[in-house]
Amino acid sequence: MGLWNVLMSVLDGSVFVTMPEEQTAPPPPATDEQPPDYNSPSSSSSELHSRLARAAGNAEVQQLVHAYINSPSSQALTSLEVVDIVLKFATEDADKVALCSIFGSAPVNRNVYPPSTAVAIVKALSQPSMKVQALIQLKPALAINTYDDQMVLLELFEAGSPERQQVEQMLA
Repeated sequence: MGLWNVLMSVLDGSVFVTMPEEQTAPPPPATDEQPPDYNSPSSSSSELHSRLARAAGNAEVQQLVHAYINSPSSQALTSLEVVDIVLKFATEDADKVALCSIFGSAPVNRNVYPPSTAVAIVKALSQPSMKVQALIQLKPALAINTYDDQMVLLELFEAGSPERQQVEQMLA
């Protein structure tokens, strides 16, 4: 019987009259929700990424990362998130080093990231001196626990180079 009613409503056109009425339903009422305050620290890494994508320059990126890292309500960032933030949101080598400094200086980041975090960032830098600076700044956040961890970092620099000597001294 239900099929017969549907067929009849198609034939007499009444189904086509009710469809546009359903589509023109009024929009849901607006809420009084306030837009997010972009000066307050983010609480989730996805919110941080969203804010960083809208940041107006490297200084704002650094401010947002600094606020996030130092907020007790923020989630810890993974190694991949740190690499992603540094490589995606810092345009120049100096800006990448500045973000490494922020990550390295945060008390909550002491010895938490594997050396591969630094390897990915350092390989993306063009100047050897900036590579050393990035590694020096990020070192407090790195978990360098074994000889192999040290070798992974040393292999980023040419044997006998002044940069490698600086890294050897830093790791000693």
